[in-house]
Amino acid sequence: MRSLFDHEIIKQLHSGGRSRVYRARAADGTALIVKKPNLQFPSFQQLAQFKREYAIARRCRHPGVVHPLALQLHGGCWTMIVEDCGGQALDQVLRAQVAARRTLSQPALALDDFFDIALQLCAALEAVHHQGVIHKDINPANLVWNDERRLLQLIDFGIACELPYESHGIANLQTLEGTLRYMAPEQTGRMNRRVDWRADFYALGATFYELLAGQAPFETRDEMELVHCHIARSPDWSHPALANLPGQLLPIIQRLLEKNADQRYQSLQGLRSDLEACRAQKPAQALKLSDHNGRFLVPQTLHGREDAIAALLAAFERSAAGRCEMLLVAGHSGIGKSAVVNEVQKPIIARRGCFLSGKFDQLQRDVPYASLIQAFQELVRQLLGQPEETLHQWSAKLHEALGSGIGMLVELIPQLALIVGPTDAVPASDPAQAQLRLDRLFPRFVEVFACAGHPLVLFLDDLQWADAATLRMIELLMVSCDKSCMLFIGAYRDNEVSVAHPLIALRDKLLAREVRLSTLLLNALTEPQVAQMVSATVRVAAHDCAPLTSICYRKTAGNPFFLNQFLASLNETGHLRYRAEGDCWDWDLPAIQQAKYTDNVVEVLLEKIRRLPAVTQHLLQLAASCGNRFTLDTLALAIDRAPRKTQQDLWSALRAGLIQPLDERYKYVSGDSDAANSGVAYRFLHDRVQQAAYLVADDATRVANHLLIGRLLLRHTAPQHQDVTLFEIVEQLNAGRALIKDADERVQLATLNLQAGVKARRSAAFQSTLEHMSIGLELLPAQAWKVHACLWVDLQLGAAEAAYLCGQFDAAEAIYPLVRARTLSPLQQVRCITIQAHQYQLQGRLLDAIAVQRDGLALLHIDIPHEVAQMKVRFSDILADIGQQPGAHAPDTLLAADDMCEPDAVAAMQMMQGLWMASYYAGQQDLSALMVVSMTRLSMQRGNSDFSAVAYVGYALMLVLYHGDVARGYAFGAMAMALARCRANLQTRTLTGLMFGALSNHWTQPLRSSDALYEEAFGWALEIADFVQVGVVAAVRATDRIILGDYLPHLMHDIEHDLALMRANGQQAMADCCVAAAVQPVKCLMGLLPRHDSYDDGAFSEARFLDQYGGSQLYRAYFLQGKIRNAYLFDSADAELLAGQLGIVTQIMRGQAKVAECSFYAALILVRALRRDPARPDAGDVLAVIGTLQASLTKWATQGSDNSHAKHLLVMAEMARYREDLQLATRLYQQGIDAAGLAGYVNVQALGNELCGECWSDQGHARVAGVFIRDAIAHYGQWGAQGKVTQLRARHGALLSRMEDRGTHGSSALDLVSLLKASQILSNEVGLRNVLTRLISIVCENAGAQVARLLLLSEGSYQLEANIDDDGITVLQARPLDLNAASDPQFPLSLLRYVIRTGAEVIEDSITGVSRFAADPYVQLQQPRAVMCLPIRHGGQTGGILYFENRLAEASFTQERVEFLRMLGAQAMISISSARLHDSLERRVAERTEQLEDANRKLATLSITDGLTGLANRRHFDDVLRAECARATRVGQPLAVIMLDVDYFKRFNDRHGHQAGDACLIRVAQALAAGMRRAGDLTARYGGEEFSIVLPNTGADEARQTGEALRRAIEDLGICHEGADGQPVTISVGIAIQPPPGAADPDALLRLADAALYQAKDAGRNCVVLRILPAA
Repeated sequence: MRSLFDHEIIKQLHSGGRSRVYRARAADGTALIVKKPNLQFPSFQQLAQFKREYAIARRCRHPGVVHPLALQLHGGCWTMIVEDCGGQALDQVLRAQVAARRTLSQPALALDDFFDIALQLCAALEAVHHQGVIHKDINPANLVWNDERRLLQLIDFGIACELPYESHGIANLQTLEGTLRYMAPEQTGRMNRRVDWRADFYALGATFYELLAGQAPFETRDEMELVHCHIARSPDWSHPALANLPGQLLPIIQRLLEKNADQRYQSLQGLRSDLEACRAQKPAQALKLSDHNGRFLVPQTLHGREDAIAALLAAFERSAAGRCEMLLVAGHSGIGKSAVVNEVQKPIIARRGCFLSGKFDQLQRDVPYASLIQAFQELVRQLLGQPEETLHQWSAKLHEALGSGIGMLVELIPQLALIVGPTDAVPASDPAQAQLRLDRLFPRFVEVFACAGHPLVLFLDDLQWADAATLRMIELLMVSCDKSCMLFIGAYRDNEVSVAHPLIALRDKLLAREVRLSTLLLNALTEPQVAQMVSATVRVAAHDCAPLTSICYRKTAGNPFFLNQFLASLNETGHLRYRAEGDCWDWDLPAIQQAKYTDNVVEVLLEKIRRLPAVTQHLLQLAASCGNRFTLDTLALAIDRAPRKTQQDLWSALRAGLIQPLDERYKYVSGDSDAANSGVAYRFLHDRVQQAAYLVADDATRVANHLLIGRLLLRHTAPQHQDVTLFEIVEQLNAGRALIKDADERVQLATLNLQAGVKARRSAAFQSTLEHMSIGLELLPAQAWKVHACLWVDLQLGAAEAAYLCGQFDAAEAIYPLVRARTLSPLQQVRCITIQAHQYQLQGRLLDAIAVQRDGLALLHIDIPHEVAQMKVRFSDILADIGQQPGAHAPDTLLAADDMCEPDAVAAMQMMQGLWMASYYAGQQDLSALMVVSMTRLSMQRGNSDFSAVAYVGYALMLVLYHGDVARGYAFGAMAMALARCRANLQTRTLTGLMFGALSNHWTQPLRSSDALYEEAFGWALEIADFVQVGVVAAVRATDRIILGDYLPHLMHDIEHDLALMRANGQQAMADCCVAAAVQPVKCLMGLLPRHDSYDDGAFSEARFLDQYGGSQLYRAYFLQGKIRNAYLFDSADAELLAGQLGIVTQIMRGQAKVAECSFYAALILVRALRRDPARPDAGDVLAVIGTLQASLTKWATQGSDNSHAKHLLVMAEMARYREDLQLATRLYQQGIDAAGLAGYVNVQALGNELCGECWSDQGHARVAGVFIRDAIAHYGQWGAQGKVTQLRARHGALLSRMEDRGTHGSSALDLVSLLKASQILSNEVGLRNVLTRLISIVCENAGAQVARLLLLSEGSYQLEANIDDDGITVLQARPLDLNAASDPQFPLSLLRYVIRTGAEVIEDSITGVSRFAADPYVQLQQPRAVMCLPIRHGGQTGGILYFENRLAEASFTQERVEFLRMLGAQAMISISSARLHDSLERRVAERTEQLEDANRKLATLSITDGLTGLANRRHFDDVLRAECARATRVGQPLAVIMLDVDYFKRFNDRHGHQAGDACLIRVAQALAAGMRRAGDLTARYGGEEFSIVLPNTGADEARQTGEALRRAIEDLGICHEGADGQPVTISVGIAIQPPPGAADPDALLRLADAALYQAKDAGRNCVVLRILPAA
């Protein structure tokens, strides 16, 4: 024990989250309670709470309230000293009583104790309420009971409220103040009801319930479930302890626990009266529950809104089930829109959903997305109270959904960083892409929180003041999130929204797009509904207060908010008076009529405000200038007072209910609070209150207020935090800018407007950007372009860019000449031209974009020729000059080049890249090619810029086209791809990936690998929302996938998805191009068009497309590439005409796989034309064209293109057929078919079989032709080309029919239909397995048996080949049958021997009875009832035996069935023979194919395998590492890379020789491979004695363990360095880790692993060093 002041601590009574409580004794023996904060260093807020608790308890002087004696600072710790009544916490008393009671029917506390406690508690609480205090945390733990003295005391006023009421918003349950088990429903913040003194009554009821039942009303550990119970469920009133309570004690408790505060007791006087009556045991029938309440209160019950609430709740239920919905709530100001909407909070609890709300501000309309940000800031606050594990889960979901784009959301909602952690800077992109990127990311962000099991309600109030950016985002959310569990509710004032308002345009647009949208119109209350409100308020029957109702209705027109204010005004002016004997309110009708109350609610509120102290009025004026929400710190700064004094001055407005605190922090403002960091914020009760407060001051004062607030905010915001409050600062200063006279301050504000405009532009709020830029220009002096040149240019160009992005093209056009006329710097002019060119490209004015960018390059002294001939000369000169550059023959050196630094070079690269794109899409190929080589040379000379990779991949194509150097072209393309991956600019990555895949990669690599590049490019384009490139990639990818032979129905589905994305983002032209290039050709192949020779259908017209886009060579080329293919495949009449337009495709699509594809089909078209008309006059010319096309196909095939090899062979085969060299033709056809099969081109396989079949058919070999045609049909079917299948079946119907008829015999009249049907089924089956499966099923069904078995003769013995019984069907068992055995588990052998020897069928009606086979062991064991066995003859012998059993009935087989089955068996034997032949051929083909595949596998393995060690080689390692880096980035997993090498290996080689060195390396490699634990781990020989390992999904600990295990394994091999002290061979290991989340960079990982390896070497070798890649 130790002394505290002059007191001695006796024992600790309690230790909680906030405080510790001790029992102590004073020096004079007085018993004391000592209370201290539990934290050693409590915050200002915690100390303020502690001091406030002392002050409130001291003010509430009553025997039933604990009495504090002193609050003193001792030893640096604040201590509260309280009188000790000698009692014990009631919860402890209760636990002891519950443990001691004998039966559940016995009340936990004796009734005498209960009534003493209950009545004393009522008295104490009445004294507390009389002091204007709401306790808010009544529960047994906060009650102290001294049983000896029969004394109860109420303690702990830590969260008490001193206002008449509080309006709680939704708070996280972990941060909710109070004790949840006893908390009133409205106190949870989820009831749309304010918290007043009646919340304490609910807690009283919960406490009384527990004192009697021994448990709280609701017992659950789940906090959300507990909230739901308080809101929507009833306590267990059937508890045995409640069964025999005296009088109306149970109804008293039930009334206290009413969910609606209006239905609880309204006064403690009434409650005490009823409790006393119960204790006196008055007769129940004479007792009436009392009321007695002299407080004036307008009930919160919503009158006349039942239908609206029902509609709202129904919409929520639909949305929670996964049907995103929008509900607009319309009505005048004060009509009750927000009150109705907030009713949805109750069912949200049951669904464990989330309710977010934001509000537009009438005085702050230029802050983009303000209401959305406000709503999601609230969400972040809710999430931050969750446990760490839950927070990590949300973070992971957000990272998975948003990827690297998460930084853009953090920039928009900075508080999000507290959940997702640090993020990378947002990649630079032009404004249009920034908008599109945000458009893609924000719906994904919302969908994370609007998922099954977690519905989201997003409520935005006052949409009539919404900014354009937010309206556009709302539209996007409703379109993009249509499958999410989200209900969007928007409230607006319909009397302030005309038909021309943007909100109405949005509503109509969404309805046209079939978004689920409805409008709820709230009208004014009717007079009967007003009568209900008035009657409930004055507690007089409606018919008795009709005169008062009439006045109220006339003055308020049935507006609920105005009615509330009007009734409150009547009370405040004394025109309503409480009459205790009637427990009601009287009114003075004549006085009310004479008072001439206004019917304008703003006037009523102005009167109310004017009755407040002058300082409070002034504060409300300033607050109204801040907006609907405002902070105490801002007001304190504005009037230069401490926060505590400022809040005291505001207190009368708080008590009057004109403003409300946003959270509990307002309670804890002390004199020590920092003037800029109290964190206290308020909101106005209603917009009308804000409007009235704003109007208290005149216009000049309002402007001065705005300026004052803006200056204060600017002065007191730290520079590092200024970006967060930038819009708020600028908004205030702009509103007061008319009073700014100082020129420097005006320039400063212009600079701030520029910063705000740039920030708004990053958030794609272009209207806001334009307004800020325009205001900034307005603030500058007349000669600003001279005095503040840079600022002036930035504002002008910012305004121009924003203007064209808002569609105000003329406004932007007016700025460009102005800037160029007044700007001397070429670089600034080029910057202006860049923006101008972007505008023109956006408008589709490609020629204008080309013209201005030519001007821009001229300013940089780069003149571009206009004549094509001069362009070609310049192109050749630059191409030759590039060949002389050092990097031209060593592309890898360019990868390591320095960055381009000179501003003029960087500007030139950007301008040339823009000119390249514009000229490419305009079809000016020579200008486009010139830009590629110009950018390439500039990059080689001046270093790498963001656009160098694009230049290099374009140059790669030039190397192929102009030098035929495919290998160097691929090397340049691969280098360009690696360079792009090193740059942060995703636009560069997109263009490079697209161009490398489409133009270079596929000439030497499989075309399928280009598809992987398209996937990457598509993802990058989506990441930056570059939907122009999304469309281009989609078109290139779709057309290439047709070439690849992808399954057409799946391909169609994917293309439709891409089309929806394009159309949703304004890329209609590219979508139309994709339809013409891919959708219509696929439809044609699938047989979904009316005609094969036309793309026309209900959705597409060739003529319309060509009329609209035919002027674009690019679009025409895309149209033609599919037409040429389909014209050949369907033998269209215009095929030769289309083949004649091949030049358009080859010119415009140079380098693409479509050139080889179209050349192939054009060649086939011409060969077919020659074959049909060999004597045509132009035959020589046609042959020359075919020869040219053949030469191209030959060249492409020899380069290694898998896309060309089979096509080259098929064209050669067709030419051999044309020359009637049938032997060569059939050999080439087969080679082409095999090559297509090996490369995976099922479409080319199909075509090869079709051509080969037609060739055999022409020679009269129908049966051989039929085989190939049937295979062609099968392969076309695999491709999904049902249109071709139909065509071939029609064209070769007779041939196919003869094949199907082969082997079919006639039948008798026994069962002709069944026999024909069965025979047809069997003849259609291919392969022995299929034939046997069908056969055994058919015969079993037709025999009427449960068991059927088939024996077939093979190499002199019978084998079981098919069986059907209870275990199902089994075929191809090939189980030999030993007919000489004693028994068999599946047959009666005696029966089989008889049938085989006699050749006669046997039917045994009851084989277990008087049968000659009854003694057979099988019959004895299995006990079958009826048996039938019949031989099947084929080729002069018994080729098979059918055996049947019926185990249910005797005499179930008939002679008619025997005849039928014998005939069917004969057909079956033919089908079996054919199937065996087919399988034999298939096996031979399979063997050949397997041999080829094995050879290819070996080649493939050799290409990725190190020849010495058998491990992967470096090339394969690099490919796998890149793929694993991409996967780790995508799924957010760690990745480890190990680099290791053999220590002193050169010394080992020198001593033992290279042969021993090789043996050493092989053993090391084997040990390393054996040390890998998972299939996904890759071990490779990196070079020499160096090895590398990739470990996917491996963190630091596991990677270190692996490294150590490998080090020990090599050491344990015991390979000795002879003469080197007998030391064994060891390895040094370096490990690099890429932790999640983050973008894994293969080059960075390798560099880090290499550095770790050398660190291990420096550390003495034979050790492991691990390093973790730092976050970017």
